[in-house]
Amino acid sequence: MATSRRFFSLESPPPAAAIGGGFPTNTASRRLLAGTALGLVMTCANAAPPVAAQTVDHAPMQLPAVSVEGAQPSGSTDYRTEQPALPKLTAPLRETPQSITDIPRQLMDDQGVTTMRDALRNVPGISLSAGEASSQGDSLTLRGFTARNDFYLDGMHDFGSYYRDPFYLDRIEVLKGPSSILFGRGSTGGVIQQVSKTPLLDSFTAGSVALGTDMTKRVTIDYDRAVPTLGEGAALRINVMAHDSDVAGRRLAENTRFGLAPTLALGIGTPTRLTFSYLHQTEYDYPDYGLPWLYSAATGSQPSIAHVAPVGRESSYGIKYSDFLRTNVDVMTAKLEYDVDDDLSVRDQLRYAHYVRQFRITTAPASRPSSRTSSTRRRNSPPASSVTRSSPVSSSAARHRIRTATATRATA
Repeated sequence: MATSRRFFSLESPPPAAAIGGGFPTNTASRRLLAGTALGLVMTCANAAPPVAAQTVDHAPMQLPAVSVEGAQPSGSTDYRTEQPALPKLTAPLRETPQSITDIPRQLMDDQGVTTMRDALRNVPGISLSAGEASSQGDSLTLRGFTARNDFYLDGMHDFGSYYRDPFYLDRIEVLKGPSSILFGRGSTGGVIQQVSKTPLLDSFTAGSVALGTDMTKRVTIDYDRAVPTLGEGAALRINVMAHDSDVAGRRLAENTRFGLAPTLALGIGTPTRLTFSYLHQTEYDYPDYGLPWLYSAATGSQPSIAHVAPVGRESSYGIKYSDFLRTNVDVMTAKLEYDVDDDLSVRDQLRYAHYVRQFRITTAPASRPSSRTSSTRRRNSPPASSVTRSSPVSSSAARHRIRTATATRATA
């Protein structure tokens, strides 16, 4: 009986069924090497990919259309400003190569702004001063440089030292950085550009009444009417303001001012436009220079530390019915504009301004003890002992100043 046998050479690999009894080669190899380091490496290399999340085939859900419609209230605007008010800047704000902060009228109305200083608190980089060295009026620094003389009204210098009320302004623009190419000589910090309200052909009447603490009373009126009897595109706009208030926490300080700003425009919407405007603002205040300073050492000795006298915040060192701060501002402007074509316009502006500032102010002097007294107080008594002797300041010991300043300028 013949018997056949099958031999396999080392060079010829056996069939897959010969290892493990019917397992594929890769499966048999893993079983043989299970539990060894080589088997662990093979298991990691041949790990199956994560099972994908099951997806359910659903038809897309069709949602009903939602339509939202609204109308902007008449006479109101948002805070967005697209174009600078200065005629020399013809590009939109986002394309103008200068840092410009715009304060629109709507923002000032929403905040209840009554002074220029309150409006400028919206601008980063501006620091408000208290009027040191008899600098009455809006005194501030812009980017660290004094900007008290860098106020402009409709593109022309408004150099008066007075407290500005924004009742007649449509917006305020703060141009940061050197601006000599636009305004000529000025400070390094920048300029504050005031933009006046202009007449509109849409007639309206608006106003506000404010009552508050510290006897605050304020009334404003904005009156606009078209005047067709004066020609095509003629309109008149009148802004009036009356304000009276005390100062929170102070006993004698008081602010009273009145403003009137009529504007007549001819040829609105035509190539030739003529505008006449007038600003009158008068103010009669009781000035307040605050509390006196006390020094814990004589002048020139170390340490010379100053601190406010420990008296009540309402303490006043002025003379009622004697001290005063009075300002009177009259600004008259005429502007002529002519559009030659869509790309060329000619403008000319003439202004006459008259500023008057009168004041009489009584302030408490700073207390500077002698070197001997100062050294004795530091060793034997607390600083409050000198305050008891220095805090009662009579009018005869106080500094008394009377000054009058008048300025007039005509520019074109």
